[in-house]
Parts: sequence; structure tokens; C-alpha cells
Amino acid sequence: MLNSLKKFVNLSISKLRKTGFFHVFGSTVISKLITFLSGIILIRVVSKADYGVYTYSHNIYSFFILVSGLGMTSATLQLCSEKADEQMRLNLYSYCSKAGMKFNAFLALVILTVAVFVDIPIKGANILLAAFSFLPLLKFPMEQQQMWLRTGLKNREFSYANTFFAFFTLLFSVILAVMLGSLGLIMASYLAAVATIIFQTVRFKVPLVSKNAELNREAKRNLWGVSSISMLNNGLSKLMCLLDIFVIGLFIPDEIVIASYKVATTIPEGLSFIPHSIILYAYPYFARNKDNKDWTIRKYKQLTLASGAVNFFAALVLILFSSFIVPLIFGKQYTDAIPCFVILCISFAISGTFSDPAGNLLVTQRKLKFNLFMGVFSGAFNTCMNVILVLKWGSIGASIATLLTVLLTSIFNTGYLLHVYRRIPQ
Repeated sequence: MLNSLKKFVNLSISKLRKTGFFHVFGSTVISKLITFLSGIILIRVVSKADYGVYTYSHNIYSFFILVSGLGMTSATLQLCSEKADEQMRLNLYSYCSKAGMKFNAFLALVILTVAVFVDIPIKGANILLAAFSFLPLLKFPMEQQQMWLRTGLKNREFSYANTFFAFFTLLFSVILAVMLGSLGLIMASYLAAVATIIFQTVRFKVPLVSKNAELNREAKRNLWGVSSISMLNNGLSKLMCLLDIFVIGLFIPDEIVIASYKVATTIPEGLSFIPHSIILYAYPYFARNKDNKDWTIRKYKQLTLASGAVNFFAALVLILFSSFIVPLIFGKQYTDAIPCFVILCISFAISGTFSDPAGNLLVTQRKLKFNLFMGVFSGAFNTCMNVILVLKWGSIGASIATLLTVLLTSIFNTGYLLHVYRRIPQ
């Protein structure tokens, strides 16, 4: 019995190694660690008030990014994962890249216009928002190139590109944050994106677009259907993370409170690399086996057990040692973030095990309308809870609103995904 289990584990590890899982997971760990370190550098370099201003301006910028590229990166991932024909993949990829870039040029102008003409409650946030405005024109093509690597199952190459971007983000962040503070961190994102595009183009020969990309009317209609609904689904799912800080800033326009809440979210959000890297690796395989009932059910159970064990263990450790971890990493001035930190760690474990993986895998089954419904429903629920609970309990109320929303979406997403899998014909 023990020998059989050992043999199974060894075969599983060997298969994961050959298909590039450890490259994807390793690069994601490195990327998230470097991103986390970049955030710590900013927290240590700038004052608590300045960090609150940066956080609020980035939060507003993130609202615009919800529609970045009109969902074309998601369409690229889904449709190119389904196609084995190289030319068709290239046609889809190029069409998505061109359409996304055109929209992001418009989006950049909208962000700049808002930064110039709309008075943001937090003083100094307008300048930083203006600095963010043209970043979508660089981040989108960089992410598209990485989608090309992922859909071609080139996990090793993707991991190198991902790590390259993270390393140069940290390098430029350290230099420019010391020189320019929060503005330097924004400039570092521009430089890292440019360097990564050059690296992916030269080292891995990843195209930006193809001159001869042609799609028929049916393919275009299918593509726009996937991209538009994916954009809404992804946007609505990310909206929950942004509403907390937005509502806090709206009702409690205090950069100190905003800074503390952002610190509380930093580690739980950073740990999202655990479920994210697993889905990053598994998504193309689930897309290609979407009609295989036995395979999808079996692999989903394995995925849930593996990610759940890691997620809940990590959350437990963070909660037990929260009074030591928060002041050690962020400084004693952020001890007021501990209650929110504990609640958000619980939210991370539940969301990373149930809600997020199930939501992503529903896309492989083309259940986009359900995801759209859940996005609208959970967004409305989270907004209402934020308004009610922030007015009652301040920033702690925002973290409770997140936890309640995560519980709700986990139940519905997981239940519906299992229902869909059981209805796949044998």
C-alpha cells in the first residue's frame, strides 16, 4: 500500500515537472515575492500619509483597468488554448492584440482626462493618477505575449518571462522609489514593461501582431462574445477588491486609515499566487479537456484538495502570528491593521480554494453568462455591505464585507461548477 502511494506520488511529480508546473509555480512565487518586496520598499521609504495617497490613486487607476483591452487577453487565453492549428492561433492572437491596443489608447486618454479635470478627495492623488495613465499601453502587449506562451503550453518560457518582469520591477522600484518616492514606483512599472516586451520578442520570438491575420465573421463574433463577457466577469470579480478602499476613502477621507487598510490587504492579496499559479498551469488543460467528464471531475477534486491544504495552512499560520508579523514587516505604526488582516486572511483561504478556481474553470466550460450573473450579484452585494458596514465599523466593516461576499460566491461557484461537470455527456 505504502509503495503504491509512493509510486503514485513520484509519477505525479514527474508528470508535473515535465509539463512545466514547477516552472510556472516557481516563477509565480518569485514574481509575487518581488512584488511584495516592492510594496514593502515603498511603505518603508515614504510616509504613512504619502502611502495612503499612492494607494488611493492606484485604486482609482485599477477601476479603469477593469476594462483594459476589452477582455482580449481572456479571449486569447480561452480561444488559443482550444486551437491546435498554429496559424489559427496566430490569427486570433493578432486580432485580439490589435483590438486591445486600440481600445487602451482611448482608455489612456480617459484616465488622463479624469486626472486633470476631476477633483479627487485625497490631496495629491490627481498627480499620481496622471502618471499611471499611459501604463495600459505597455502592460497590455506584454500580457498578450505571455498569453501566447501560455496557450502554446510553453510553461518554461512563460516562467522565465514572468520572472524577468518581476525582477526588473523590483530593480527599478528600489532605485526610483528612493529617488522619487511613490512617483518612482509608477515609473518603474513603465521601464519594467518595456524591458519585458523586448525580452519576450527577442529571446522567445513572441510576435506582437501578424500582418496577415484574418478571421471570418463567425470567428470574430465568437471572439467578441468571449472577450466582452470575460471582461465583465473579470472586472466584476476584481471590483470587490477595489470597492473596499474606494468606499473607505469616500466616507472616511483619511489617508492614514486608507494606508492601514491597504497594509492589511497586502499579504492576503500577495498569497493569491498560490491558487493563481495552480490555475495558471491547469487552465489550458481544462480548456482542452472540457468535454471529458471523468477527467474534469477527477482533476478538479485533486486541484481543490491540493490548493485547499496549502491555502488554509498559510492562513492559519498568518492568523496565529499576526501580532508579530504585521509590525515586523510593515512597522509598529501599522499595528492598527491587525484586525482587518486576520479577517482578510480567512477570506483569502476560502476564496483561493473555492470561489476563484471554480469561477475560472467555469470559463473553460463557456459558462460565461453564469459568471456574469455572479459578478453583478456579488458586486452589488459587496457594495451594499461595504456602505453599511464601513459606516458602522469603519475599515473593519470593509474586511467583513469582503468575507461575506467571498462566502457567498464560493457556495454558488463551486456548486454550479460541479453541476456542470456532472452534466457533461459520457
